[in-house]
Amino acid sequence: MDKRNGKNKFKALIILSLLLIGIACKDKNQTEIVYLKDREGMFKKWDELFPSYEIINSEFPPSHFFLALSSKGNFFLYNRKEEKIVLFDFRWNYVKEIAKKGEGPGEFQIPFPVWLDRKDNLYVNDIGKRVISLYSSPDYKFSGQFRVKSHISKAFIDPDGHFITFSLYNTPFLIKKYDRNGKILKETFKCKDEILRIFMARFNPGGMANLEDKGFLFVYPDRYEIYFYDYALNLQKIYKVKSFSKFYPVSPDFPQELSPYEISSEHSKWWDQFLHPCDIYILKGKFFMVSLLKSEGIGGTYYINFHDLKGKTYARGLEVPFKGKILWVMDDFIYVLEEERFGEGDNIVPAKLHRYQLKKDL
Repeated sequence: MDKRNGKNKFKALIILSLLLIGIACKDKNQTEIVYLKDREGMFKKWDELFPSYEIINSEFPPSHFFLALSSKGNFFLYNRKEEKIVLFDFRWNYVKEIAKKGEGPGEFQIPFPVWLDRKDNLYVNDIGKRVISLYSSPDYKFSGQFRVKSHISKAFIDPDGHFITFSLYNTPFLIKKYDRNGKILKETFKCKDEILRIFMARFNPGGMANLEDKGFLFVYPDRYEIYFYDYALNLQKIYKVKSFSKFYPVSPDFPQELSPYEISSEHSKWWDQFLHPCDIYILKGKFFMVSLLKSEGIGGTYYINFHDLKGKTYARGLEVPFKGKILWVMDDFIYVLEEERFGEGDNIVPAKLHRYQLKKDL
């Protein structure tokens, strides 16, 4: 009897161990759902959340398009008139030309998107050539090219030097991870509505933000849900809302009578009915901010929602000042571009660059 009881106990221990291992594995691979909750004492005004302000440039260089901002405060711009990528220092002094349009090494056809790694090396994706060119800091000389097999709308470099990219033009998987030889290591995320994806791809690229050494946040523009992936492209968390609303939008079904390949006044009327999650930004390594666009014909108004990584909401539906758009976010600073506009008579009021700082005691 004692031997039989001993065997039964041993079997029971094995079964219990296997169950515990199974539960641990399930918990490890399970995606956490975090519902966004309002903080007590929500910020109702932009300057309450971002009280520190200064104007960086009262006359943004004409015919220049902002590309990126280095950790030293240097600006990378695209000169649309001369079709060159140029560098300005933090005092807005011209420094040098980095690259120009052409067919040779280090030259480009259509430079988009552009991003920096943690060492301030500059990466330029060329839509025309389907290559990524590297210009190494600090002198930003051309250092090499990488070929990729898909479109890129958003991208960053992970700690192992791999490219993580996103584009609504990639099917069936929208997020891809490449090595330096252009080999796809992994891919993930399929859209739920293919017709809606086709239409959105031309107007809203969605958003992706690198959370240093932890993973990245991703927002697909059809609804207000934020996905947190690790660098291995495992989905760790989804930030959700209990119910959709004006500033927590969800796209209605694309009209069956319209073609997603066309654009008309009826398309615009439908598109202008709801706000669109556009991009996502990390602040101080513990907050994330989502920008939303209320489209109005060819223009529109931008708003932001502000949350921490635990799912607490600090602000919802704050309008970006000066009818501006967010160009860049670095640590606790936000750069807002006030677009050029027509003034009195035929005068053109030049574009201006503004900088705001997050409230320090958050």
